[in-house]
Amino acid sequence: MKTTIKRHNKVLWVSLIILCVSCFGIYFSLNPAFRSVEENALDIMFRLRSSAGSEPVPEVVIVMVDEKAIADDFGYYDPLPRRYLARLIDTLAAKGAQWIAIDIAFYDRLNMLDAAGDSLLLESFKKAGNVMSVSIWHQNDEGELYIQNPDSFFMAGLKGVGYANLQVSGGGGLATVREVKPIATVPDGQTHLAFSSLMYCLHSGMRFDDFIQSVKNDIPLTKNGSMVINYIGPPAEWKKQTDGYWIQTKEGSIVTYRSSRLTGEASLPAELISGKLVIIGNGSEFVPDRFVTPYYSGSNWMYGAEVHANAFLTMLHKTYIRNGSMILLAIFLLVLTSLMALVTVRMGFAAEITIAIILTLIAWTTAYLLFVHKGIWLPVMSMTLAVWLSYFAASIYQAITEERGKKQIRNMFARYAPPAYVDELVKDPSKLELGGEEKEISILFSDIEGFTSMSENLSPRELVELLNEYLGAMTQVIFQQGGTLDKYIGDAIVAVFGAPLPQNEHALHACYAALEMQKALAELRQKWNQKGLPQVRNRIGLNTGKVVFGNIGSDIRYDYTAIGDHMNLSSRLEGANKNYGTYCMISEFTYNLVRERVIVRDLDVIVVKGKSKPVKVFELIGRANEPLSAEQRKLIELYQEGIKLYRSRNWQEAITKFEQALTYQHTDEPSKLYIRRCKEFLANPPGDDWDGTYHMTSK
Repeated sequence: MKTTIKRHNKVLWVSLIILCVSCFGIYFSLNPAFRSVEENALDIMFRLRSSAGSEPVPEVVIVMVDEKAIADDFGYYDPLPRRYLARLIDTLAAKGAQWIAIDIAFYDRLNMLDAAGDSLLLESFKKAGNVMSVSIWHQNDEGELYIQNPDSFFMAGLKGVGYANLQVSGGGGLATVREVKPIATVPDGQTHLAFSSLMYCLHSGMRFDDFIQSVKNDIPLTKNGSMVINYIGPPAEWKKQTDGYWIQTKEGSIVTYRSSRLTGEASLPAELISGKLVIIGNGSEFVPDRFVTPYYSGSNWMYGAEVHANAFLTMLHKTYIRNGSMILLAIFLLVLTSLMALVTVRMGFAAEITIAIILTLIAWTTAYLLFVHKGIWLPVMSMTLAVWLSYFAASIYQAITEERGKKQIRNMFARYAPPAYVDELVKDPSKLELGGEEKEISILFSDIEGFTSMSENLSPRELVELLNEYLGAMTQVIFQQGGTLDKYIGDAIVAVFGAPLPQNEHALHACYAALEMQKALAELRQKWNQKGLPQVRNRIGLNTGKVVFGNIGSDIRYDYTAIGDHMNLSSRLEGANKNYGTYCMISEFTYNLVRERVIVRDLDVIVVKGKSKPVKVFELIGRANEPLSAEQRKLIELYQEGIKLYRSRNWQEAITKFEQALTYQHTDEPSKLYIRRCKEFLANPPGDDWDGTYHMTSK
């Protein structure tokens, strides 16, 4: 009976979680404060769609006026010389441009700069007979709109004007252009067209009144009356050369030229312009008419002319972006949250995270496909948030209902198991079963030098006190570097890094722990010296590799530990320090992971007892960000030169280098060792098959 009640309660709570989280998802999708997050997601959709690649559209050509095209003839470029614009329009008209749309304002006449320039420009407008330009709307103190048109002198030659205002939003930290108002109504009741709307009407032959009606009936608009621009792709990217000319470094989704290519000597063929809508914009590097769009990544701004072209193409191709219906969103939310909640209360952590990621990918994939193929904008961030809220809510429920079982496990094992091990058991009780998992970790073996003889000179009480203080200090250092104490073996310490919990840069943390252990022991030696206690030194061996880590033993008794060849190699390296007179030896497997972060010197290539494969070993000296003294650097430099000579069988020259190294530190044991070896090889040269490998005969 109790089991049935618990089951019903569980179903009730999980159902409540699904319903509440789904409602939260709908709330977030409607919340204006969350819109910027959804807009950022829409930007990602645009970039993903464009990464597939597409051919430039055939209907539009953009011409950007640059400084090089005008500086030589006029000596100035701001404001743009009207005489030059007249010449550009004549060129485009002669090449057969169907419509010429100028995204440059003509609010004033410039007779003071060029007496004939305005007249020439008006003449070009009339001669071409297909030119349109821009106006701009402003808001007065009461929030009402009013339109600023071009000077009446130029209006006589234009086929129409449209306001160039674009809608910006602050999502992503930078004001981004994602929308345009197709029409705007001023207080006197007159309705004006956007520049892109004007281009669409003239290009398609639609009456303005018919277009205004279609905006109200056919074009999906946001709450503020804006149309989301369905950008067809990123803009062209340009680089200015030293000679002032611009070169295109990356082709855009709309064919774009610089005006210097049209009015200069290298004129473009007419077929590239003929029959197309040509949009002229100011392409100066100093112009403020540049915007952040979904494709912005730090430098690839989109000029206003390019934004208007994308808005025009959205209308021309009728590739409008619509918000998904609430019913569709509710269905998706219920399905996603139900799956996530059910998985969370039934499976383990790894499966939960995996399913959460999969459901997130499903949400994004579905939203992307609807966006690309249907022009539907689903609030994918709200859906993603709902998935993870469902996971966290179900996890909290699961944690509350299972807390008693976790307390039982903690009470059973906390007294004799490492804390990290207990935490693993609490998260996944299945680890109580025998067995282990293979993982790469770093292993540290440490042992006190001459502990047996030292113990003979101390009373049992003194020995225990010294050993406890030593083990406590060394273990503390290991914990500070994120290591796990595997076991004590008398005076020996076995620690692992990267298990049972994963650890980034575990090899580096193991090296830092070894160096800090030596520093901590040096401080203890000073303290013990004042008490008349022996001078204690320890030897450390470090190795990195794959081991089996987990419960090892029998059903009666087992340990949570690691086994494998790399564990054994760590122990052998600790002992190998005796042969070289060193106190911290690391294997090549550890060194390869930390080579840029620590200071080492090459010790040897050895084959440890019981093994057949040689291993290159190094003495760990310090951290890379802690520079050595001049004497230490010179010692290592001469020593390394000696090692190279030794391995190339130049015994006598190697002896000279090692002897020079000893002048900087006369107690350097590795140098002394190699002097002895070189002398032995001078007396009894090795065979031709000698490869420099040294075989250890003891542990």
